[in-house]
Amino acid sequence: MNYCKQEMPDLHGTGEQKSYFRPITYTNIHGEQLFKRMGMDGSGLSEEAMYAAVRIIRETLIHYLSIGHTVTIDGLGSFRLSLGLKEGKVMEPTDDESDKTKRNAQSVEVKKVMFKVDRNFLQELNMVTCLERAETKHLKNPGTTKEERLQMALDYLDSHAFFRVADYAELTGLSISASRRELNAWVADETSGLKTNGRGTHIVYVKEN
Repeated sequence: MNYCKQEMPDLHGTGEQKSYFRPITYTNIHGEQLFKRMGMDGSGLSEEAMYAAVRIIRETLIHYLSIGHTVTIDGLGSFRLSLGLKEGKVMEPTDDESDKTKRNAQSVEVKKVMFKVDRNFLQELNMVTCLERAETKHLKNPGTTKEERLQMALDYLDSHAFFRVADYAELTGLSISASRRELNAWVADETSGLKTNGRGTHIVYVKEN
């Protein structure tokens, strides 16, 4: 698998370059291709049986997540819900009045299903993954979804105190204006994990605790 190295200036003014590594994804594998590959491994299961198993797992996940459970599939990872306000809704101040509590509940919905991969899965993946450095350092086309770019930003903040719009543009391959619009949307989403510090031209983006 090829990866590229993107270099960014240190945000603390040391003059050093910080590196961020990202895989180059060439295609997306869909169910039909995935199940054909699984059938080649001698599982003995038909594609119809595999589709049925995925459907049952999907329905069971929805059932348990919807009633407040997290779900762990050994060897794969864990699923949990992330909640947030519905679009256009504003949370009213909380107090002991049952009618306001009920209205607040009607403003909340499931925003995301969070997945945390099993540690053994990562270890096995590292054992079989052969990484090769691509010739290019930067990708002009981001080649990523908004959610993937958000995760890149959150990963970056695991080792950095903050970043600016220009840093996000450099990290993701977006233009400055597109980066600003996307970051504003993420900050408005209370479930994104991003927030701002500072004012005006001194605004920086940090990880919400």
